[in-house]
Amino acid sequence: MQKRTYRIEPFQTADAQEATDLIKEVYGDKFPIGMIYDPVELLAAVKEEKFIPFVARSSDNRIAGFTAIYPLAPYKGVREMGLAVARLQDRNQGISGLLYDYGLTVVAKQFGIELMYGEAVCNHTYTQRAIAKLKVPVVETGLALDIMPAEAYEKEQSASGRVSAVCIFGVLARKPHSVYIPAVYNKSLPFIYENIEDKRTLLPSTDTLPAGKKTEVSVQTVGHSGMWRLIVHEAGADFDRVFGRQEEELMKSGHTVLQAWLKLASPSVGDAVDRLRKKGYFLGGVLLRWFDEDGLLMQKITGLPNWEGIHIHSERMKKVMDFVKQDWLETNS
Repeated sequence: MQKRTYRIEPFQTADAQEATDLIKEVYGDKFPIGMIYDPVELLAAVKEEKFIPFVARSSDNRIAGFTAIYPLAPYKGVREMGLAVARLQDRNQGISGLLYDYGLTVVAKQFGIELMYGEAVCNHTYTQRAIAKLKVPVVETGLALDIMPAEAYEKEQSASGRVSAVCIFGVLARKPHSVYIPAVYNKSLPFIYENIEDKRTLLPSTDTLPAGKKTEVSVQTVGHSGMWRLIVHEAGADFDRVFGRQEEELMKSGHTVLQAWLKLASPSVGDAVDRLRKKGYFLGGVLLRWFDEDGLLMQKITGLPNWEGIHIHSERMKKVMDFVKQDWLETNS
């Protein structure tokens, strides 16, 4: 089959309705972020640069593909690139790769992005394979379990349960620094760091949480996905009480997936990890430059994770998944 040609361009105001129609074509009405279904809300987010979309146009000027860049991490030099979709008639034409390369080069330079983060869904391996072919080198750093509801994939009938994702980073600007490795992860985290194109000094985390520091935790919601994130900006001796109070409120609201983000630049991160593991949290992976310095993803799932629905492309990532699953077994036995 002859490949079609596409051009990647910035999103225009006149594209709003066609873009929302494309989202509906792929996801029906079940994608958990409601803003992308409303052209007015979409344009407002674009105007405020909270959402930076760009599109793939066909030779007849149709929008054949769409993706966007948006803030996620506490450090604004890191942005997420996600929500990549292509029209059914334009599948298998390499559109995702074209969009990703454009984001990692043109858009990243325009907005001063230092690291690009992405989540490659695991209900299939198409996205993972497309990312492996990008012009800008990327690295897999973790596995975020059950982050998307199965309903989002009903129209495509591509998921049997909640959908997990491979955490991927493109390092566009380097910042060598030291990170502290919790003793329980002295095999898994050094393995993850092996392929990162930036220098890290790995030190053992042996300190206890400091008595003179107050714990600061904020909460981030993800639409109606059933997932919430607990961002640990500071962790002190009152960690159990402060974190536990926030977690209790989220559990009461019926959320089935919780993520916790910790600072790997903290010498006492291992103490916080040990406390979270007693609560049923387990390893997710490394979040590069998440707080400007690296972060650690921990996660907690109500019930059994959808392990059977996870499809992994690379051998490296299969090893990371083994680390994640083993930690889940140890903390939830």
